[in-house]
Amino acid sequence: MRNACLVLTILGLASGAPTASVTAEAPPVADDVIGQIDAGKSYYAEGDLSRALTELEFALNTVRAEFSRQFMATLPEPPVLWSADEPALESSAALFGTGLMVTRRYEEEKGQGRITAELMVDSPMVQAFSAVFSIPVMIANDPSMERIRVGESNAILKWDADRRAGDLSLALGGRVLVKLSAQDVDDKTVLIDLMTSWDLDAVRKVAGIR
Repeated sequence: MRNACLVLTILGLASGAPTASVTAEAPPVADDVIGQIDAGKSYYAEGDLSRALTELEFALNTVRAEFSRQFMATLPEPPVLWSADEPALESSAALFGTGLMVTRRYEEEKGQGRITAELMVDSPMVQAFSAVFSIPVMIANDPSMERIRVGESNAILKWDADRRAGDLSLALGGRVLVKLSAQDVDDKTVLIDLMTSWDLDAVRKVAGIR
């Protein structure tokens, strides 16, 4: 449904509405996207719906790729004495219709600690996590869970000191879930510090959350 609405919005540009605001701060892929949209509009005007749809799908995919890249750019840098892989897009999320998901993996340089950062957009996991916040007694009744303040947002930390493992999760605007999962980590503050270093303002901006 979202794709259909976006295609109709793109075709609506053919009505002659001003487009200066679209290109004022255009990303590097803007020229490709605009060219694909223009081609799609031309085919649509000619009644060639098949080619119009193909061009508009190309435009949508290009925008999705840039959307993912901007989210990946927000993932935090590794803490001191830790290293990290390059951020990655989990294509299986889109394949199964569960939104967008980007990840980054961190490893302790002089230990066995591992942390995985996940950012999910428009995933059912966001609604499931938000439901936990709506029932505070669930947190109060679980001694392994606590609410943590991260900037202007509330996060939930679930930590098992015996297993040296846990996760820290935070929802933004009902659309985005950011999560850090740790294994073989001695101190939970590593998770808290890493979440604090995440550029959540940039996440909100990319996601269109006010």
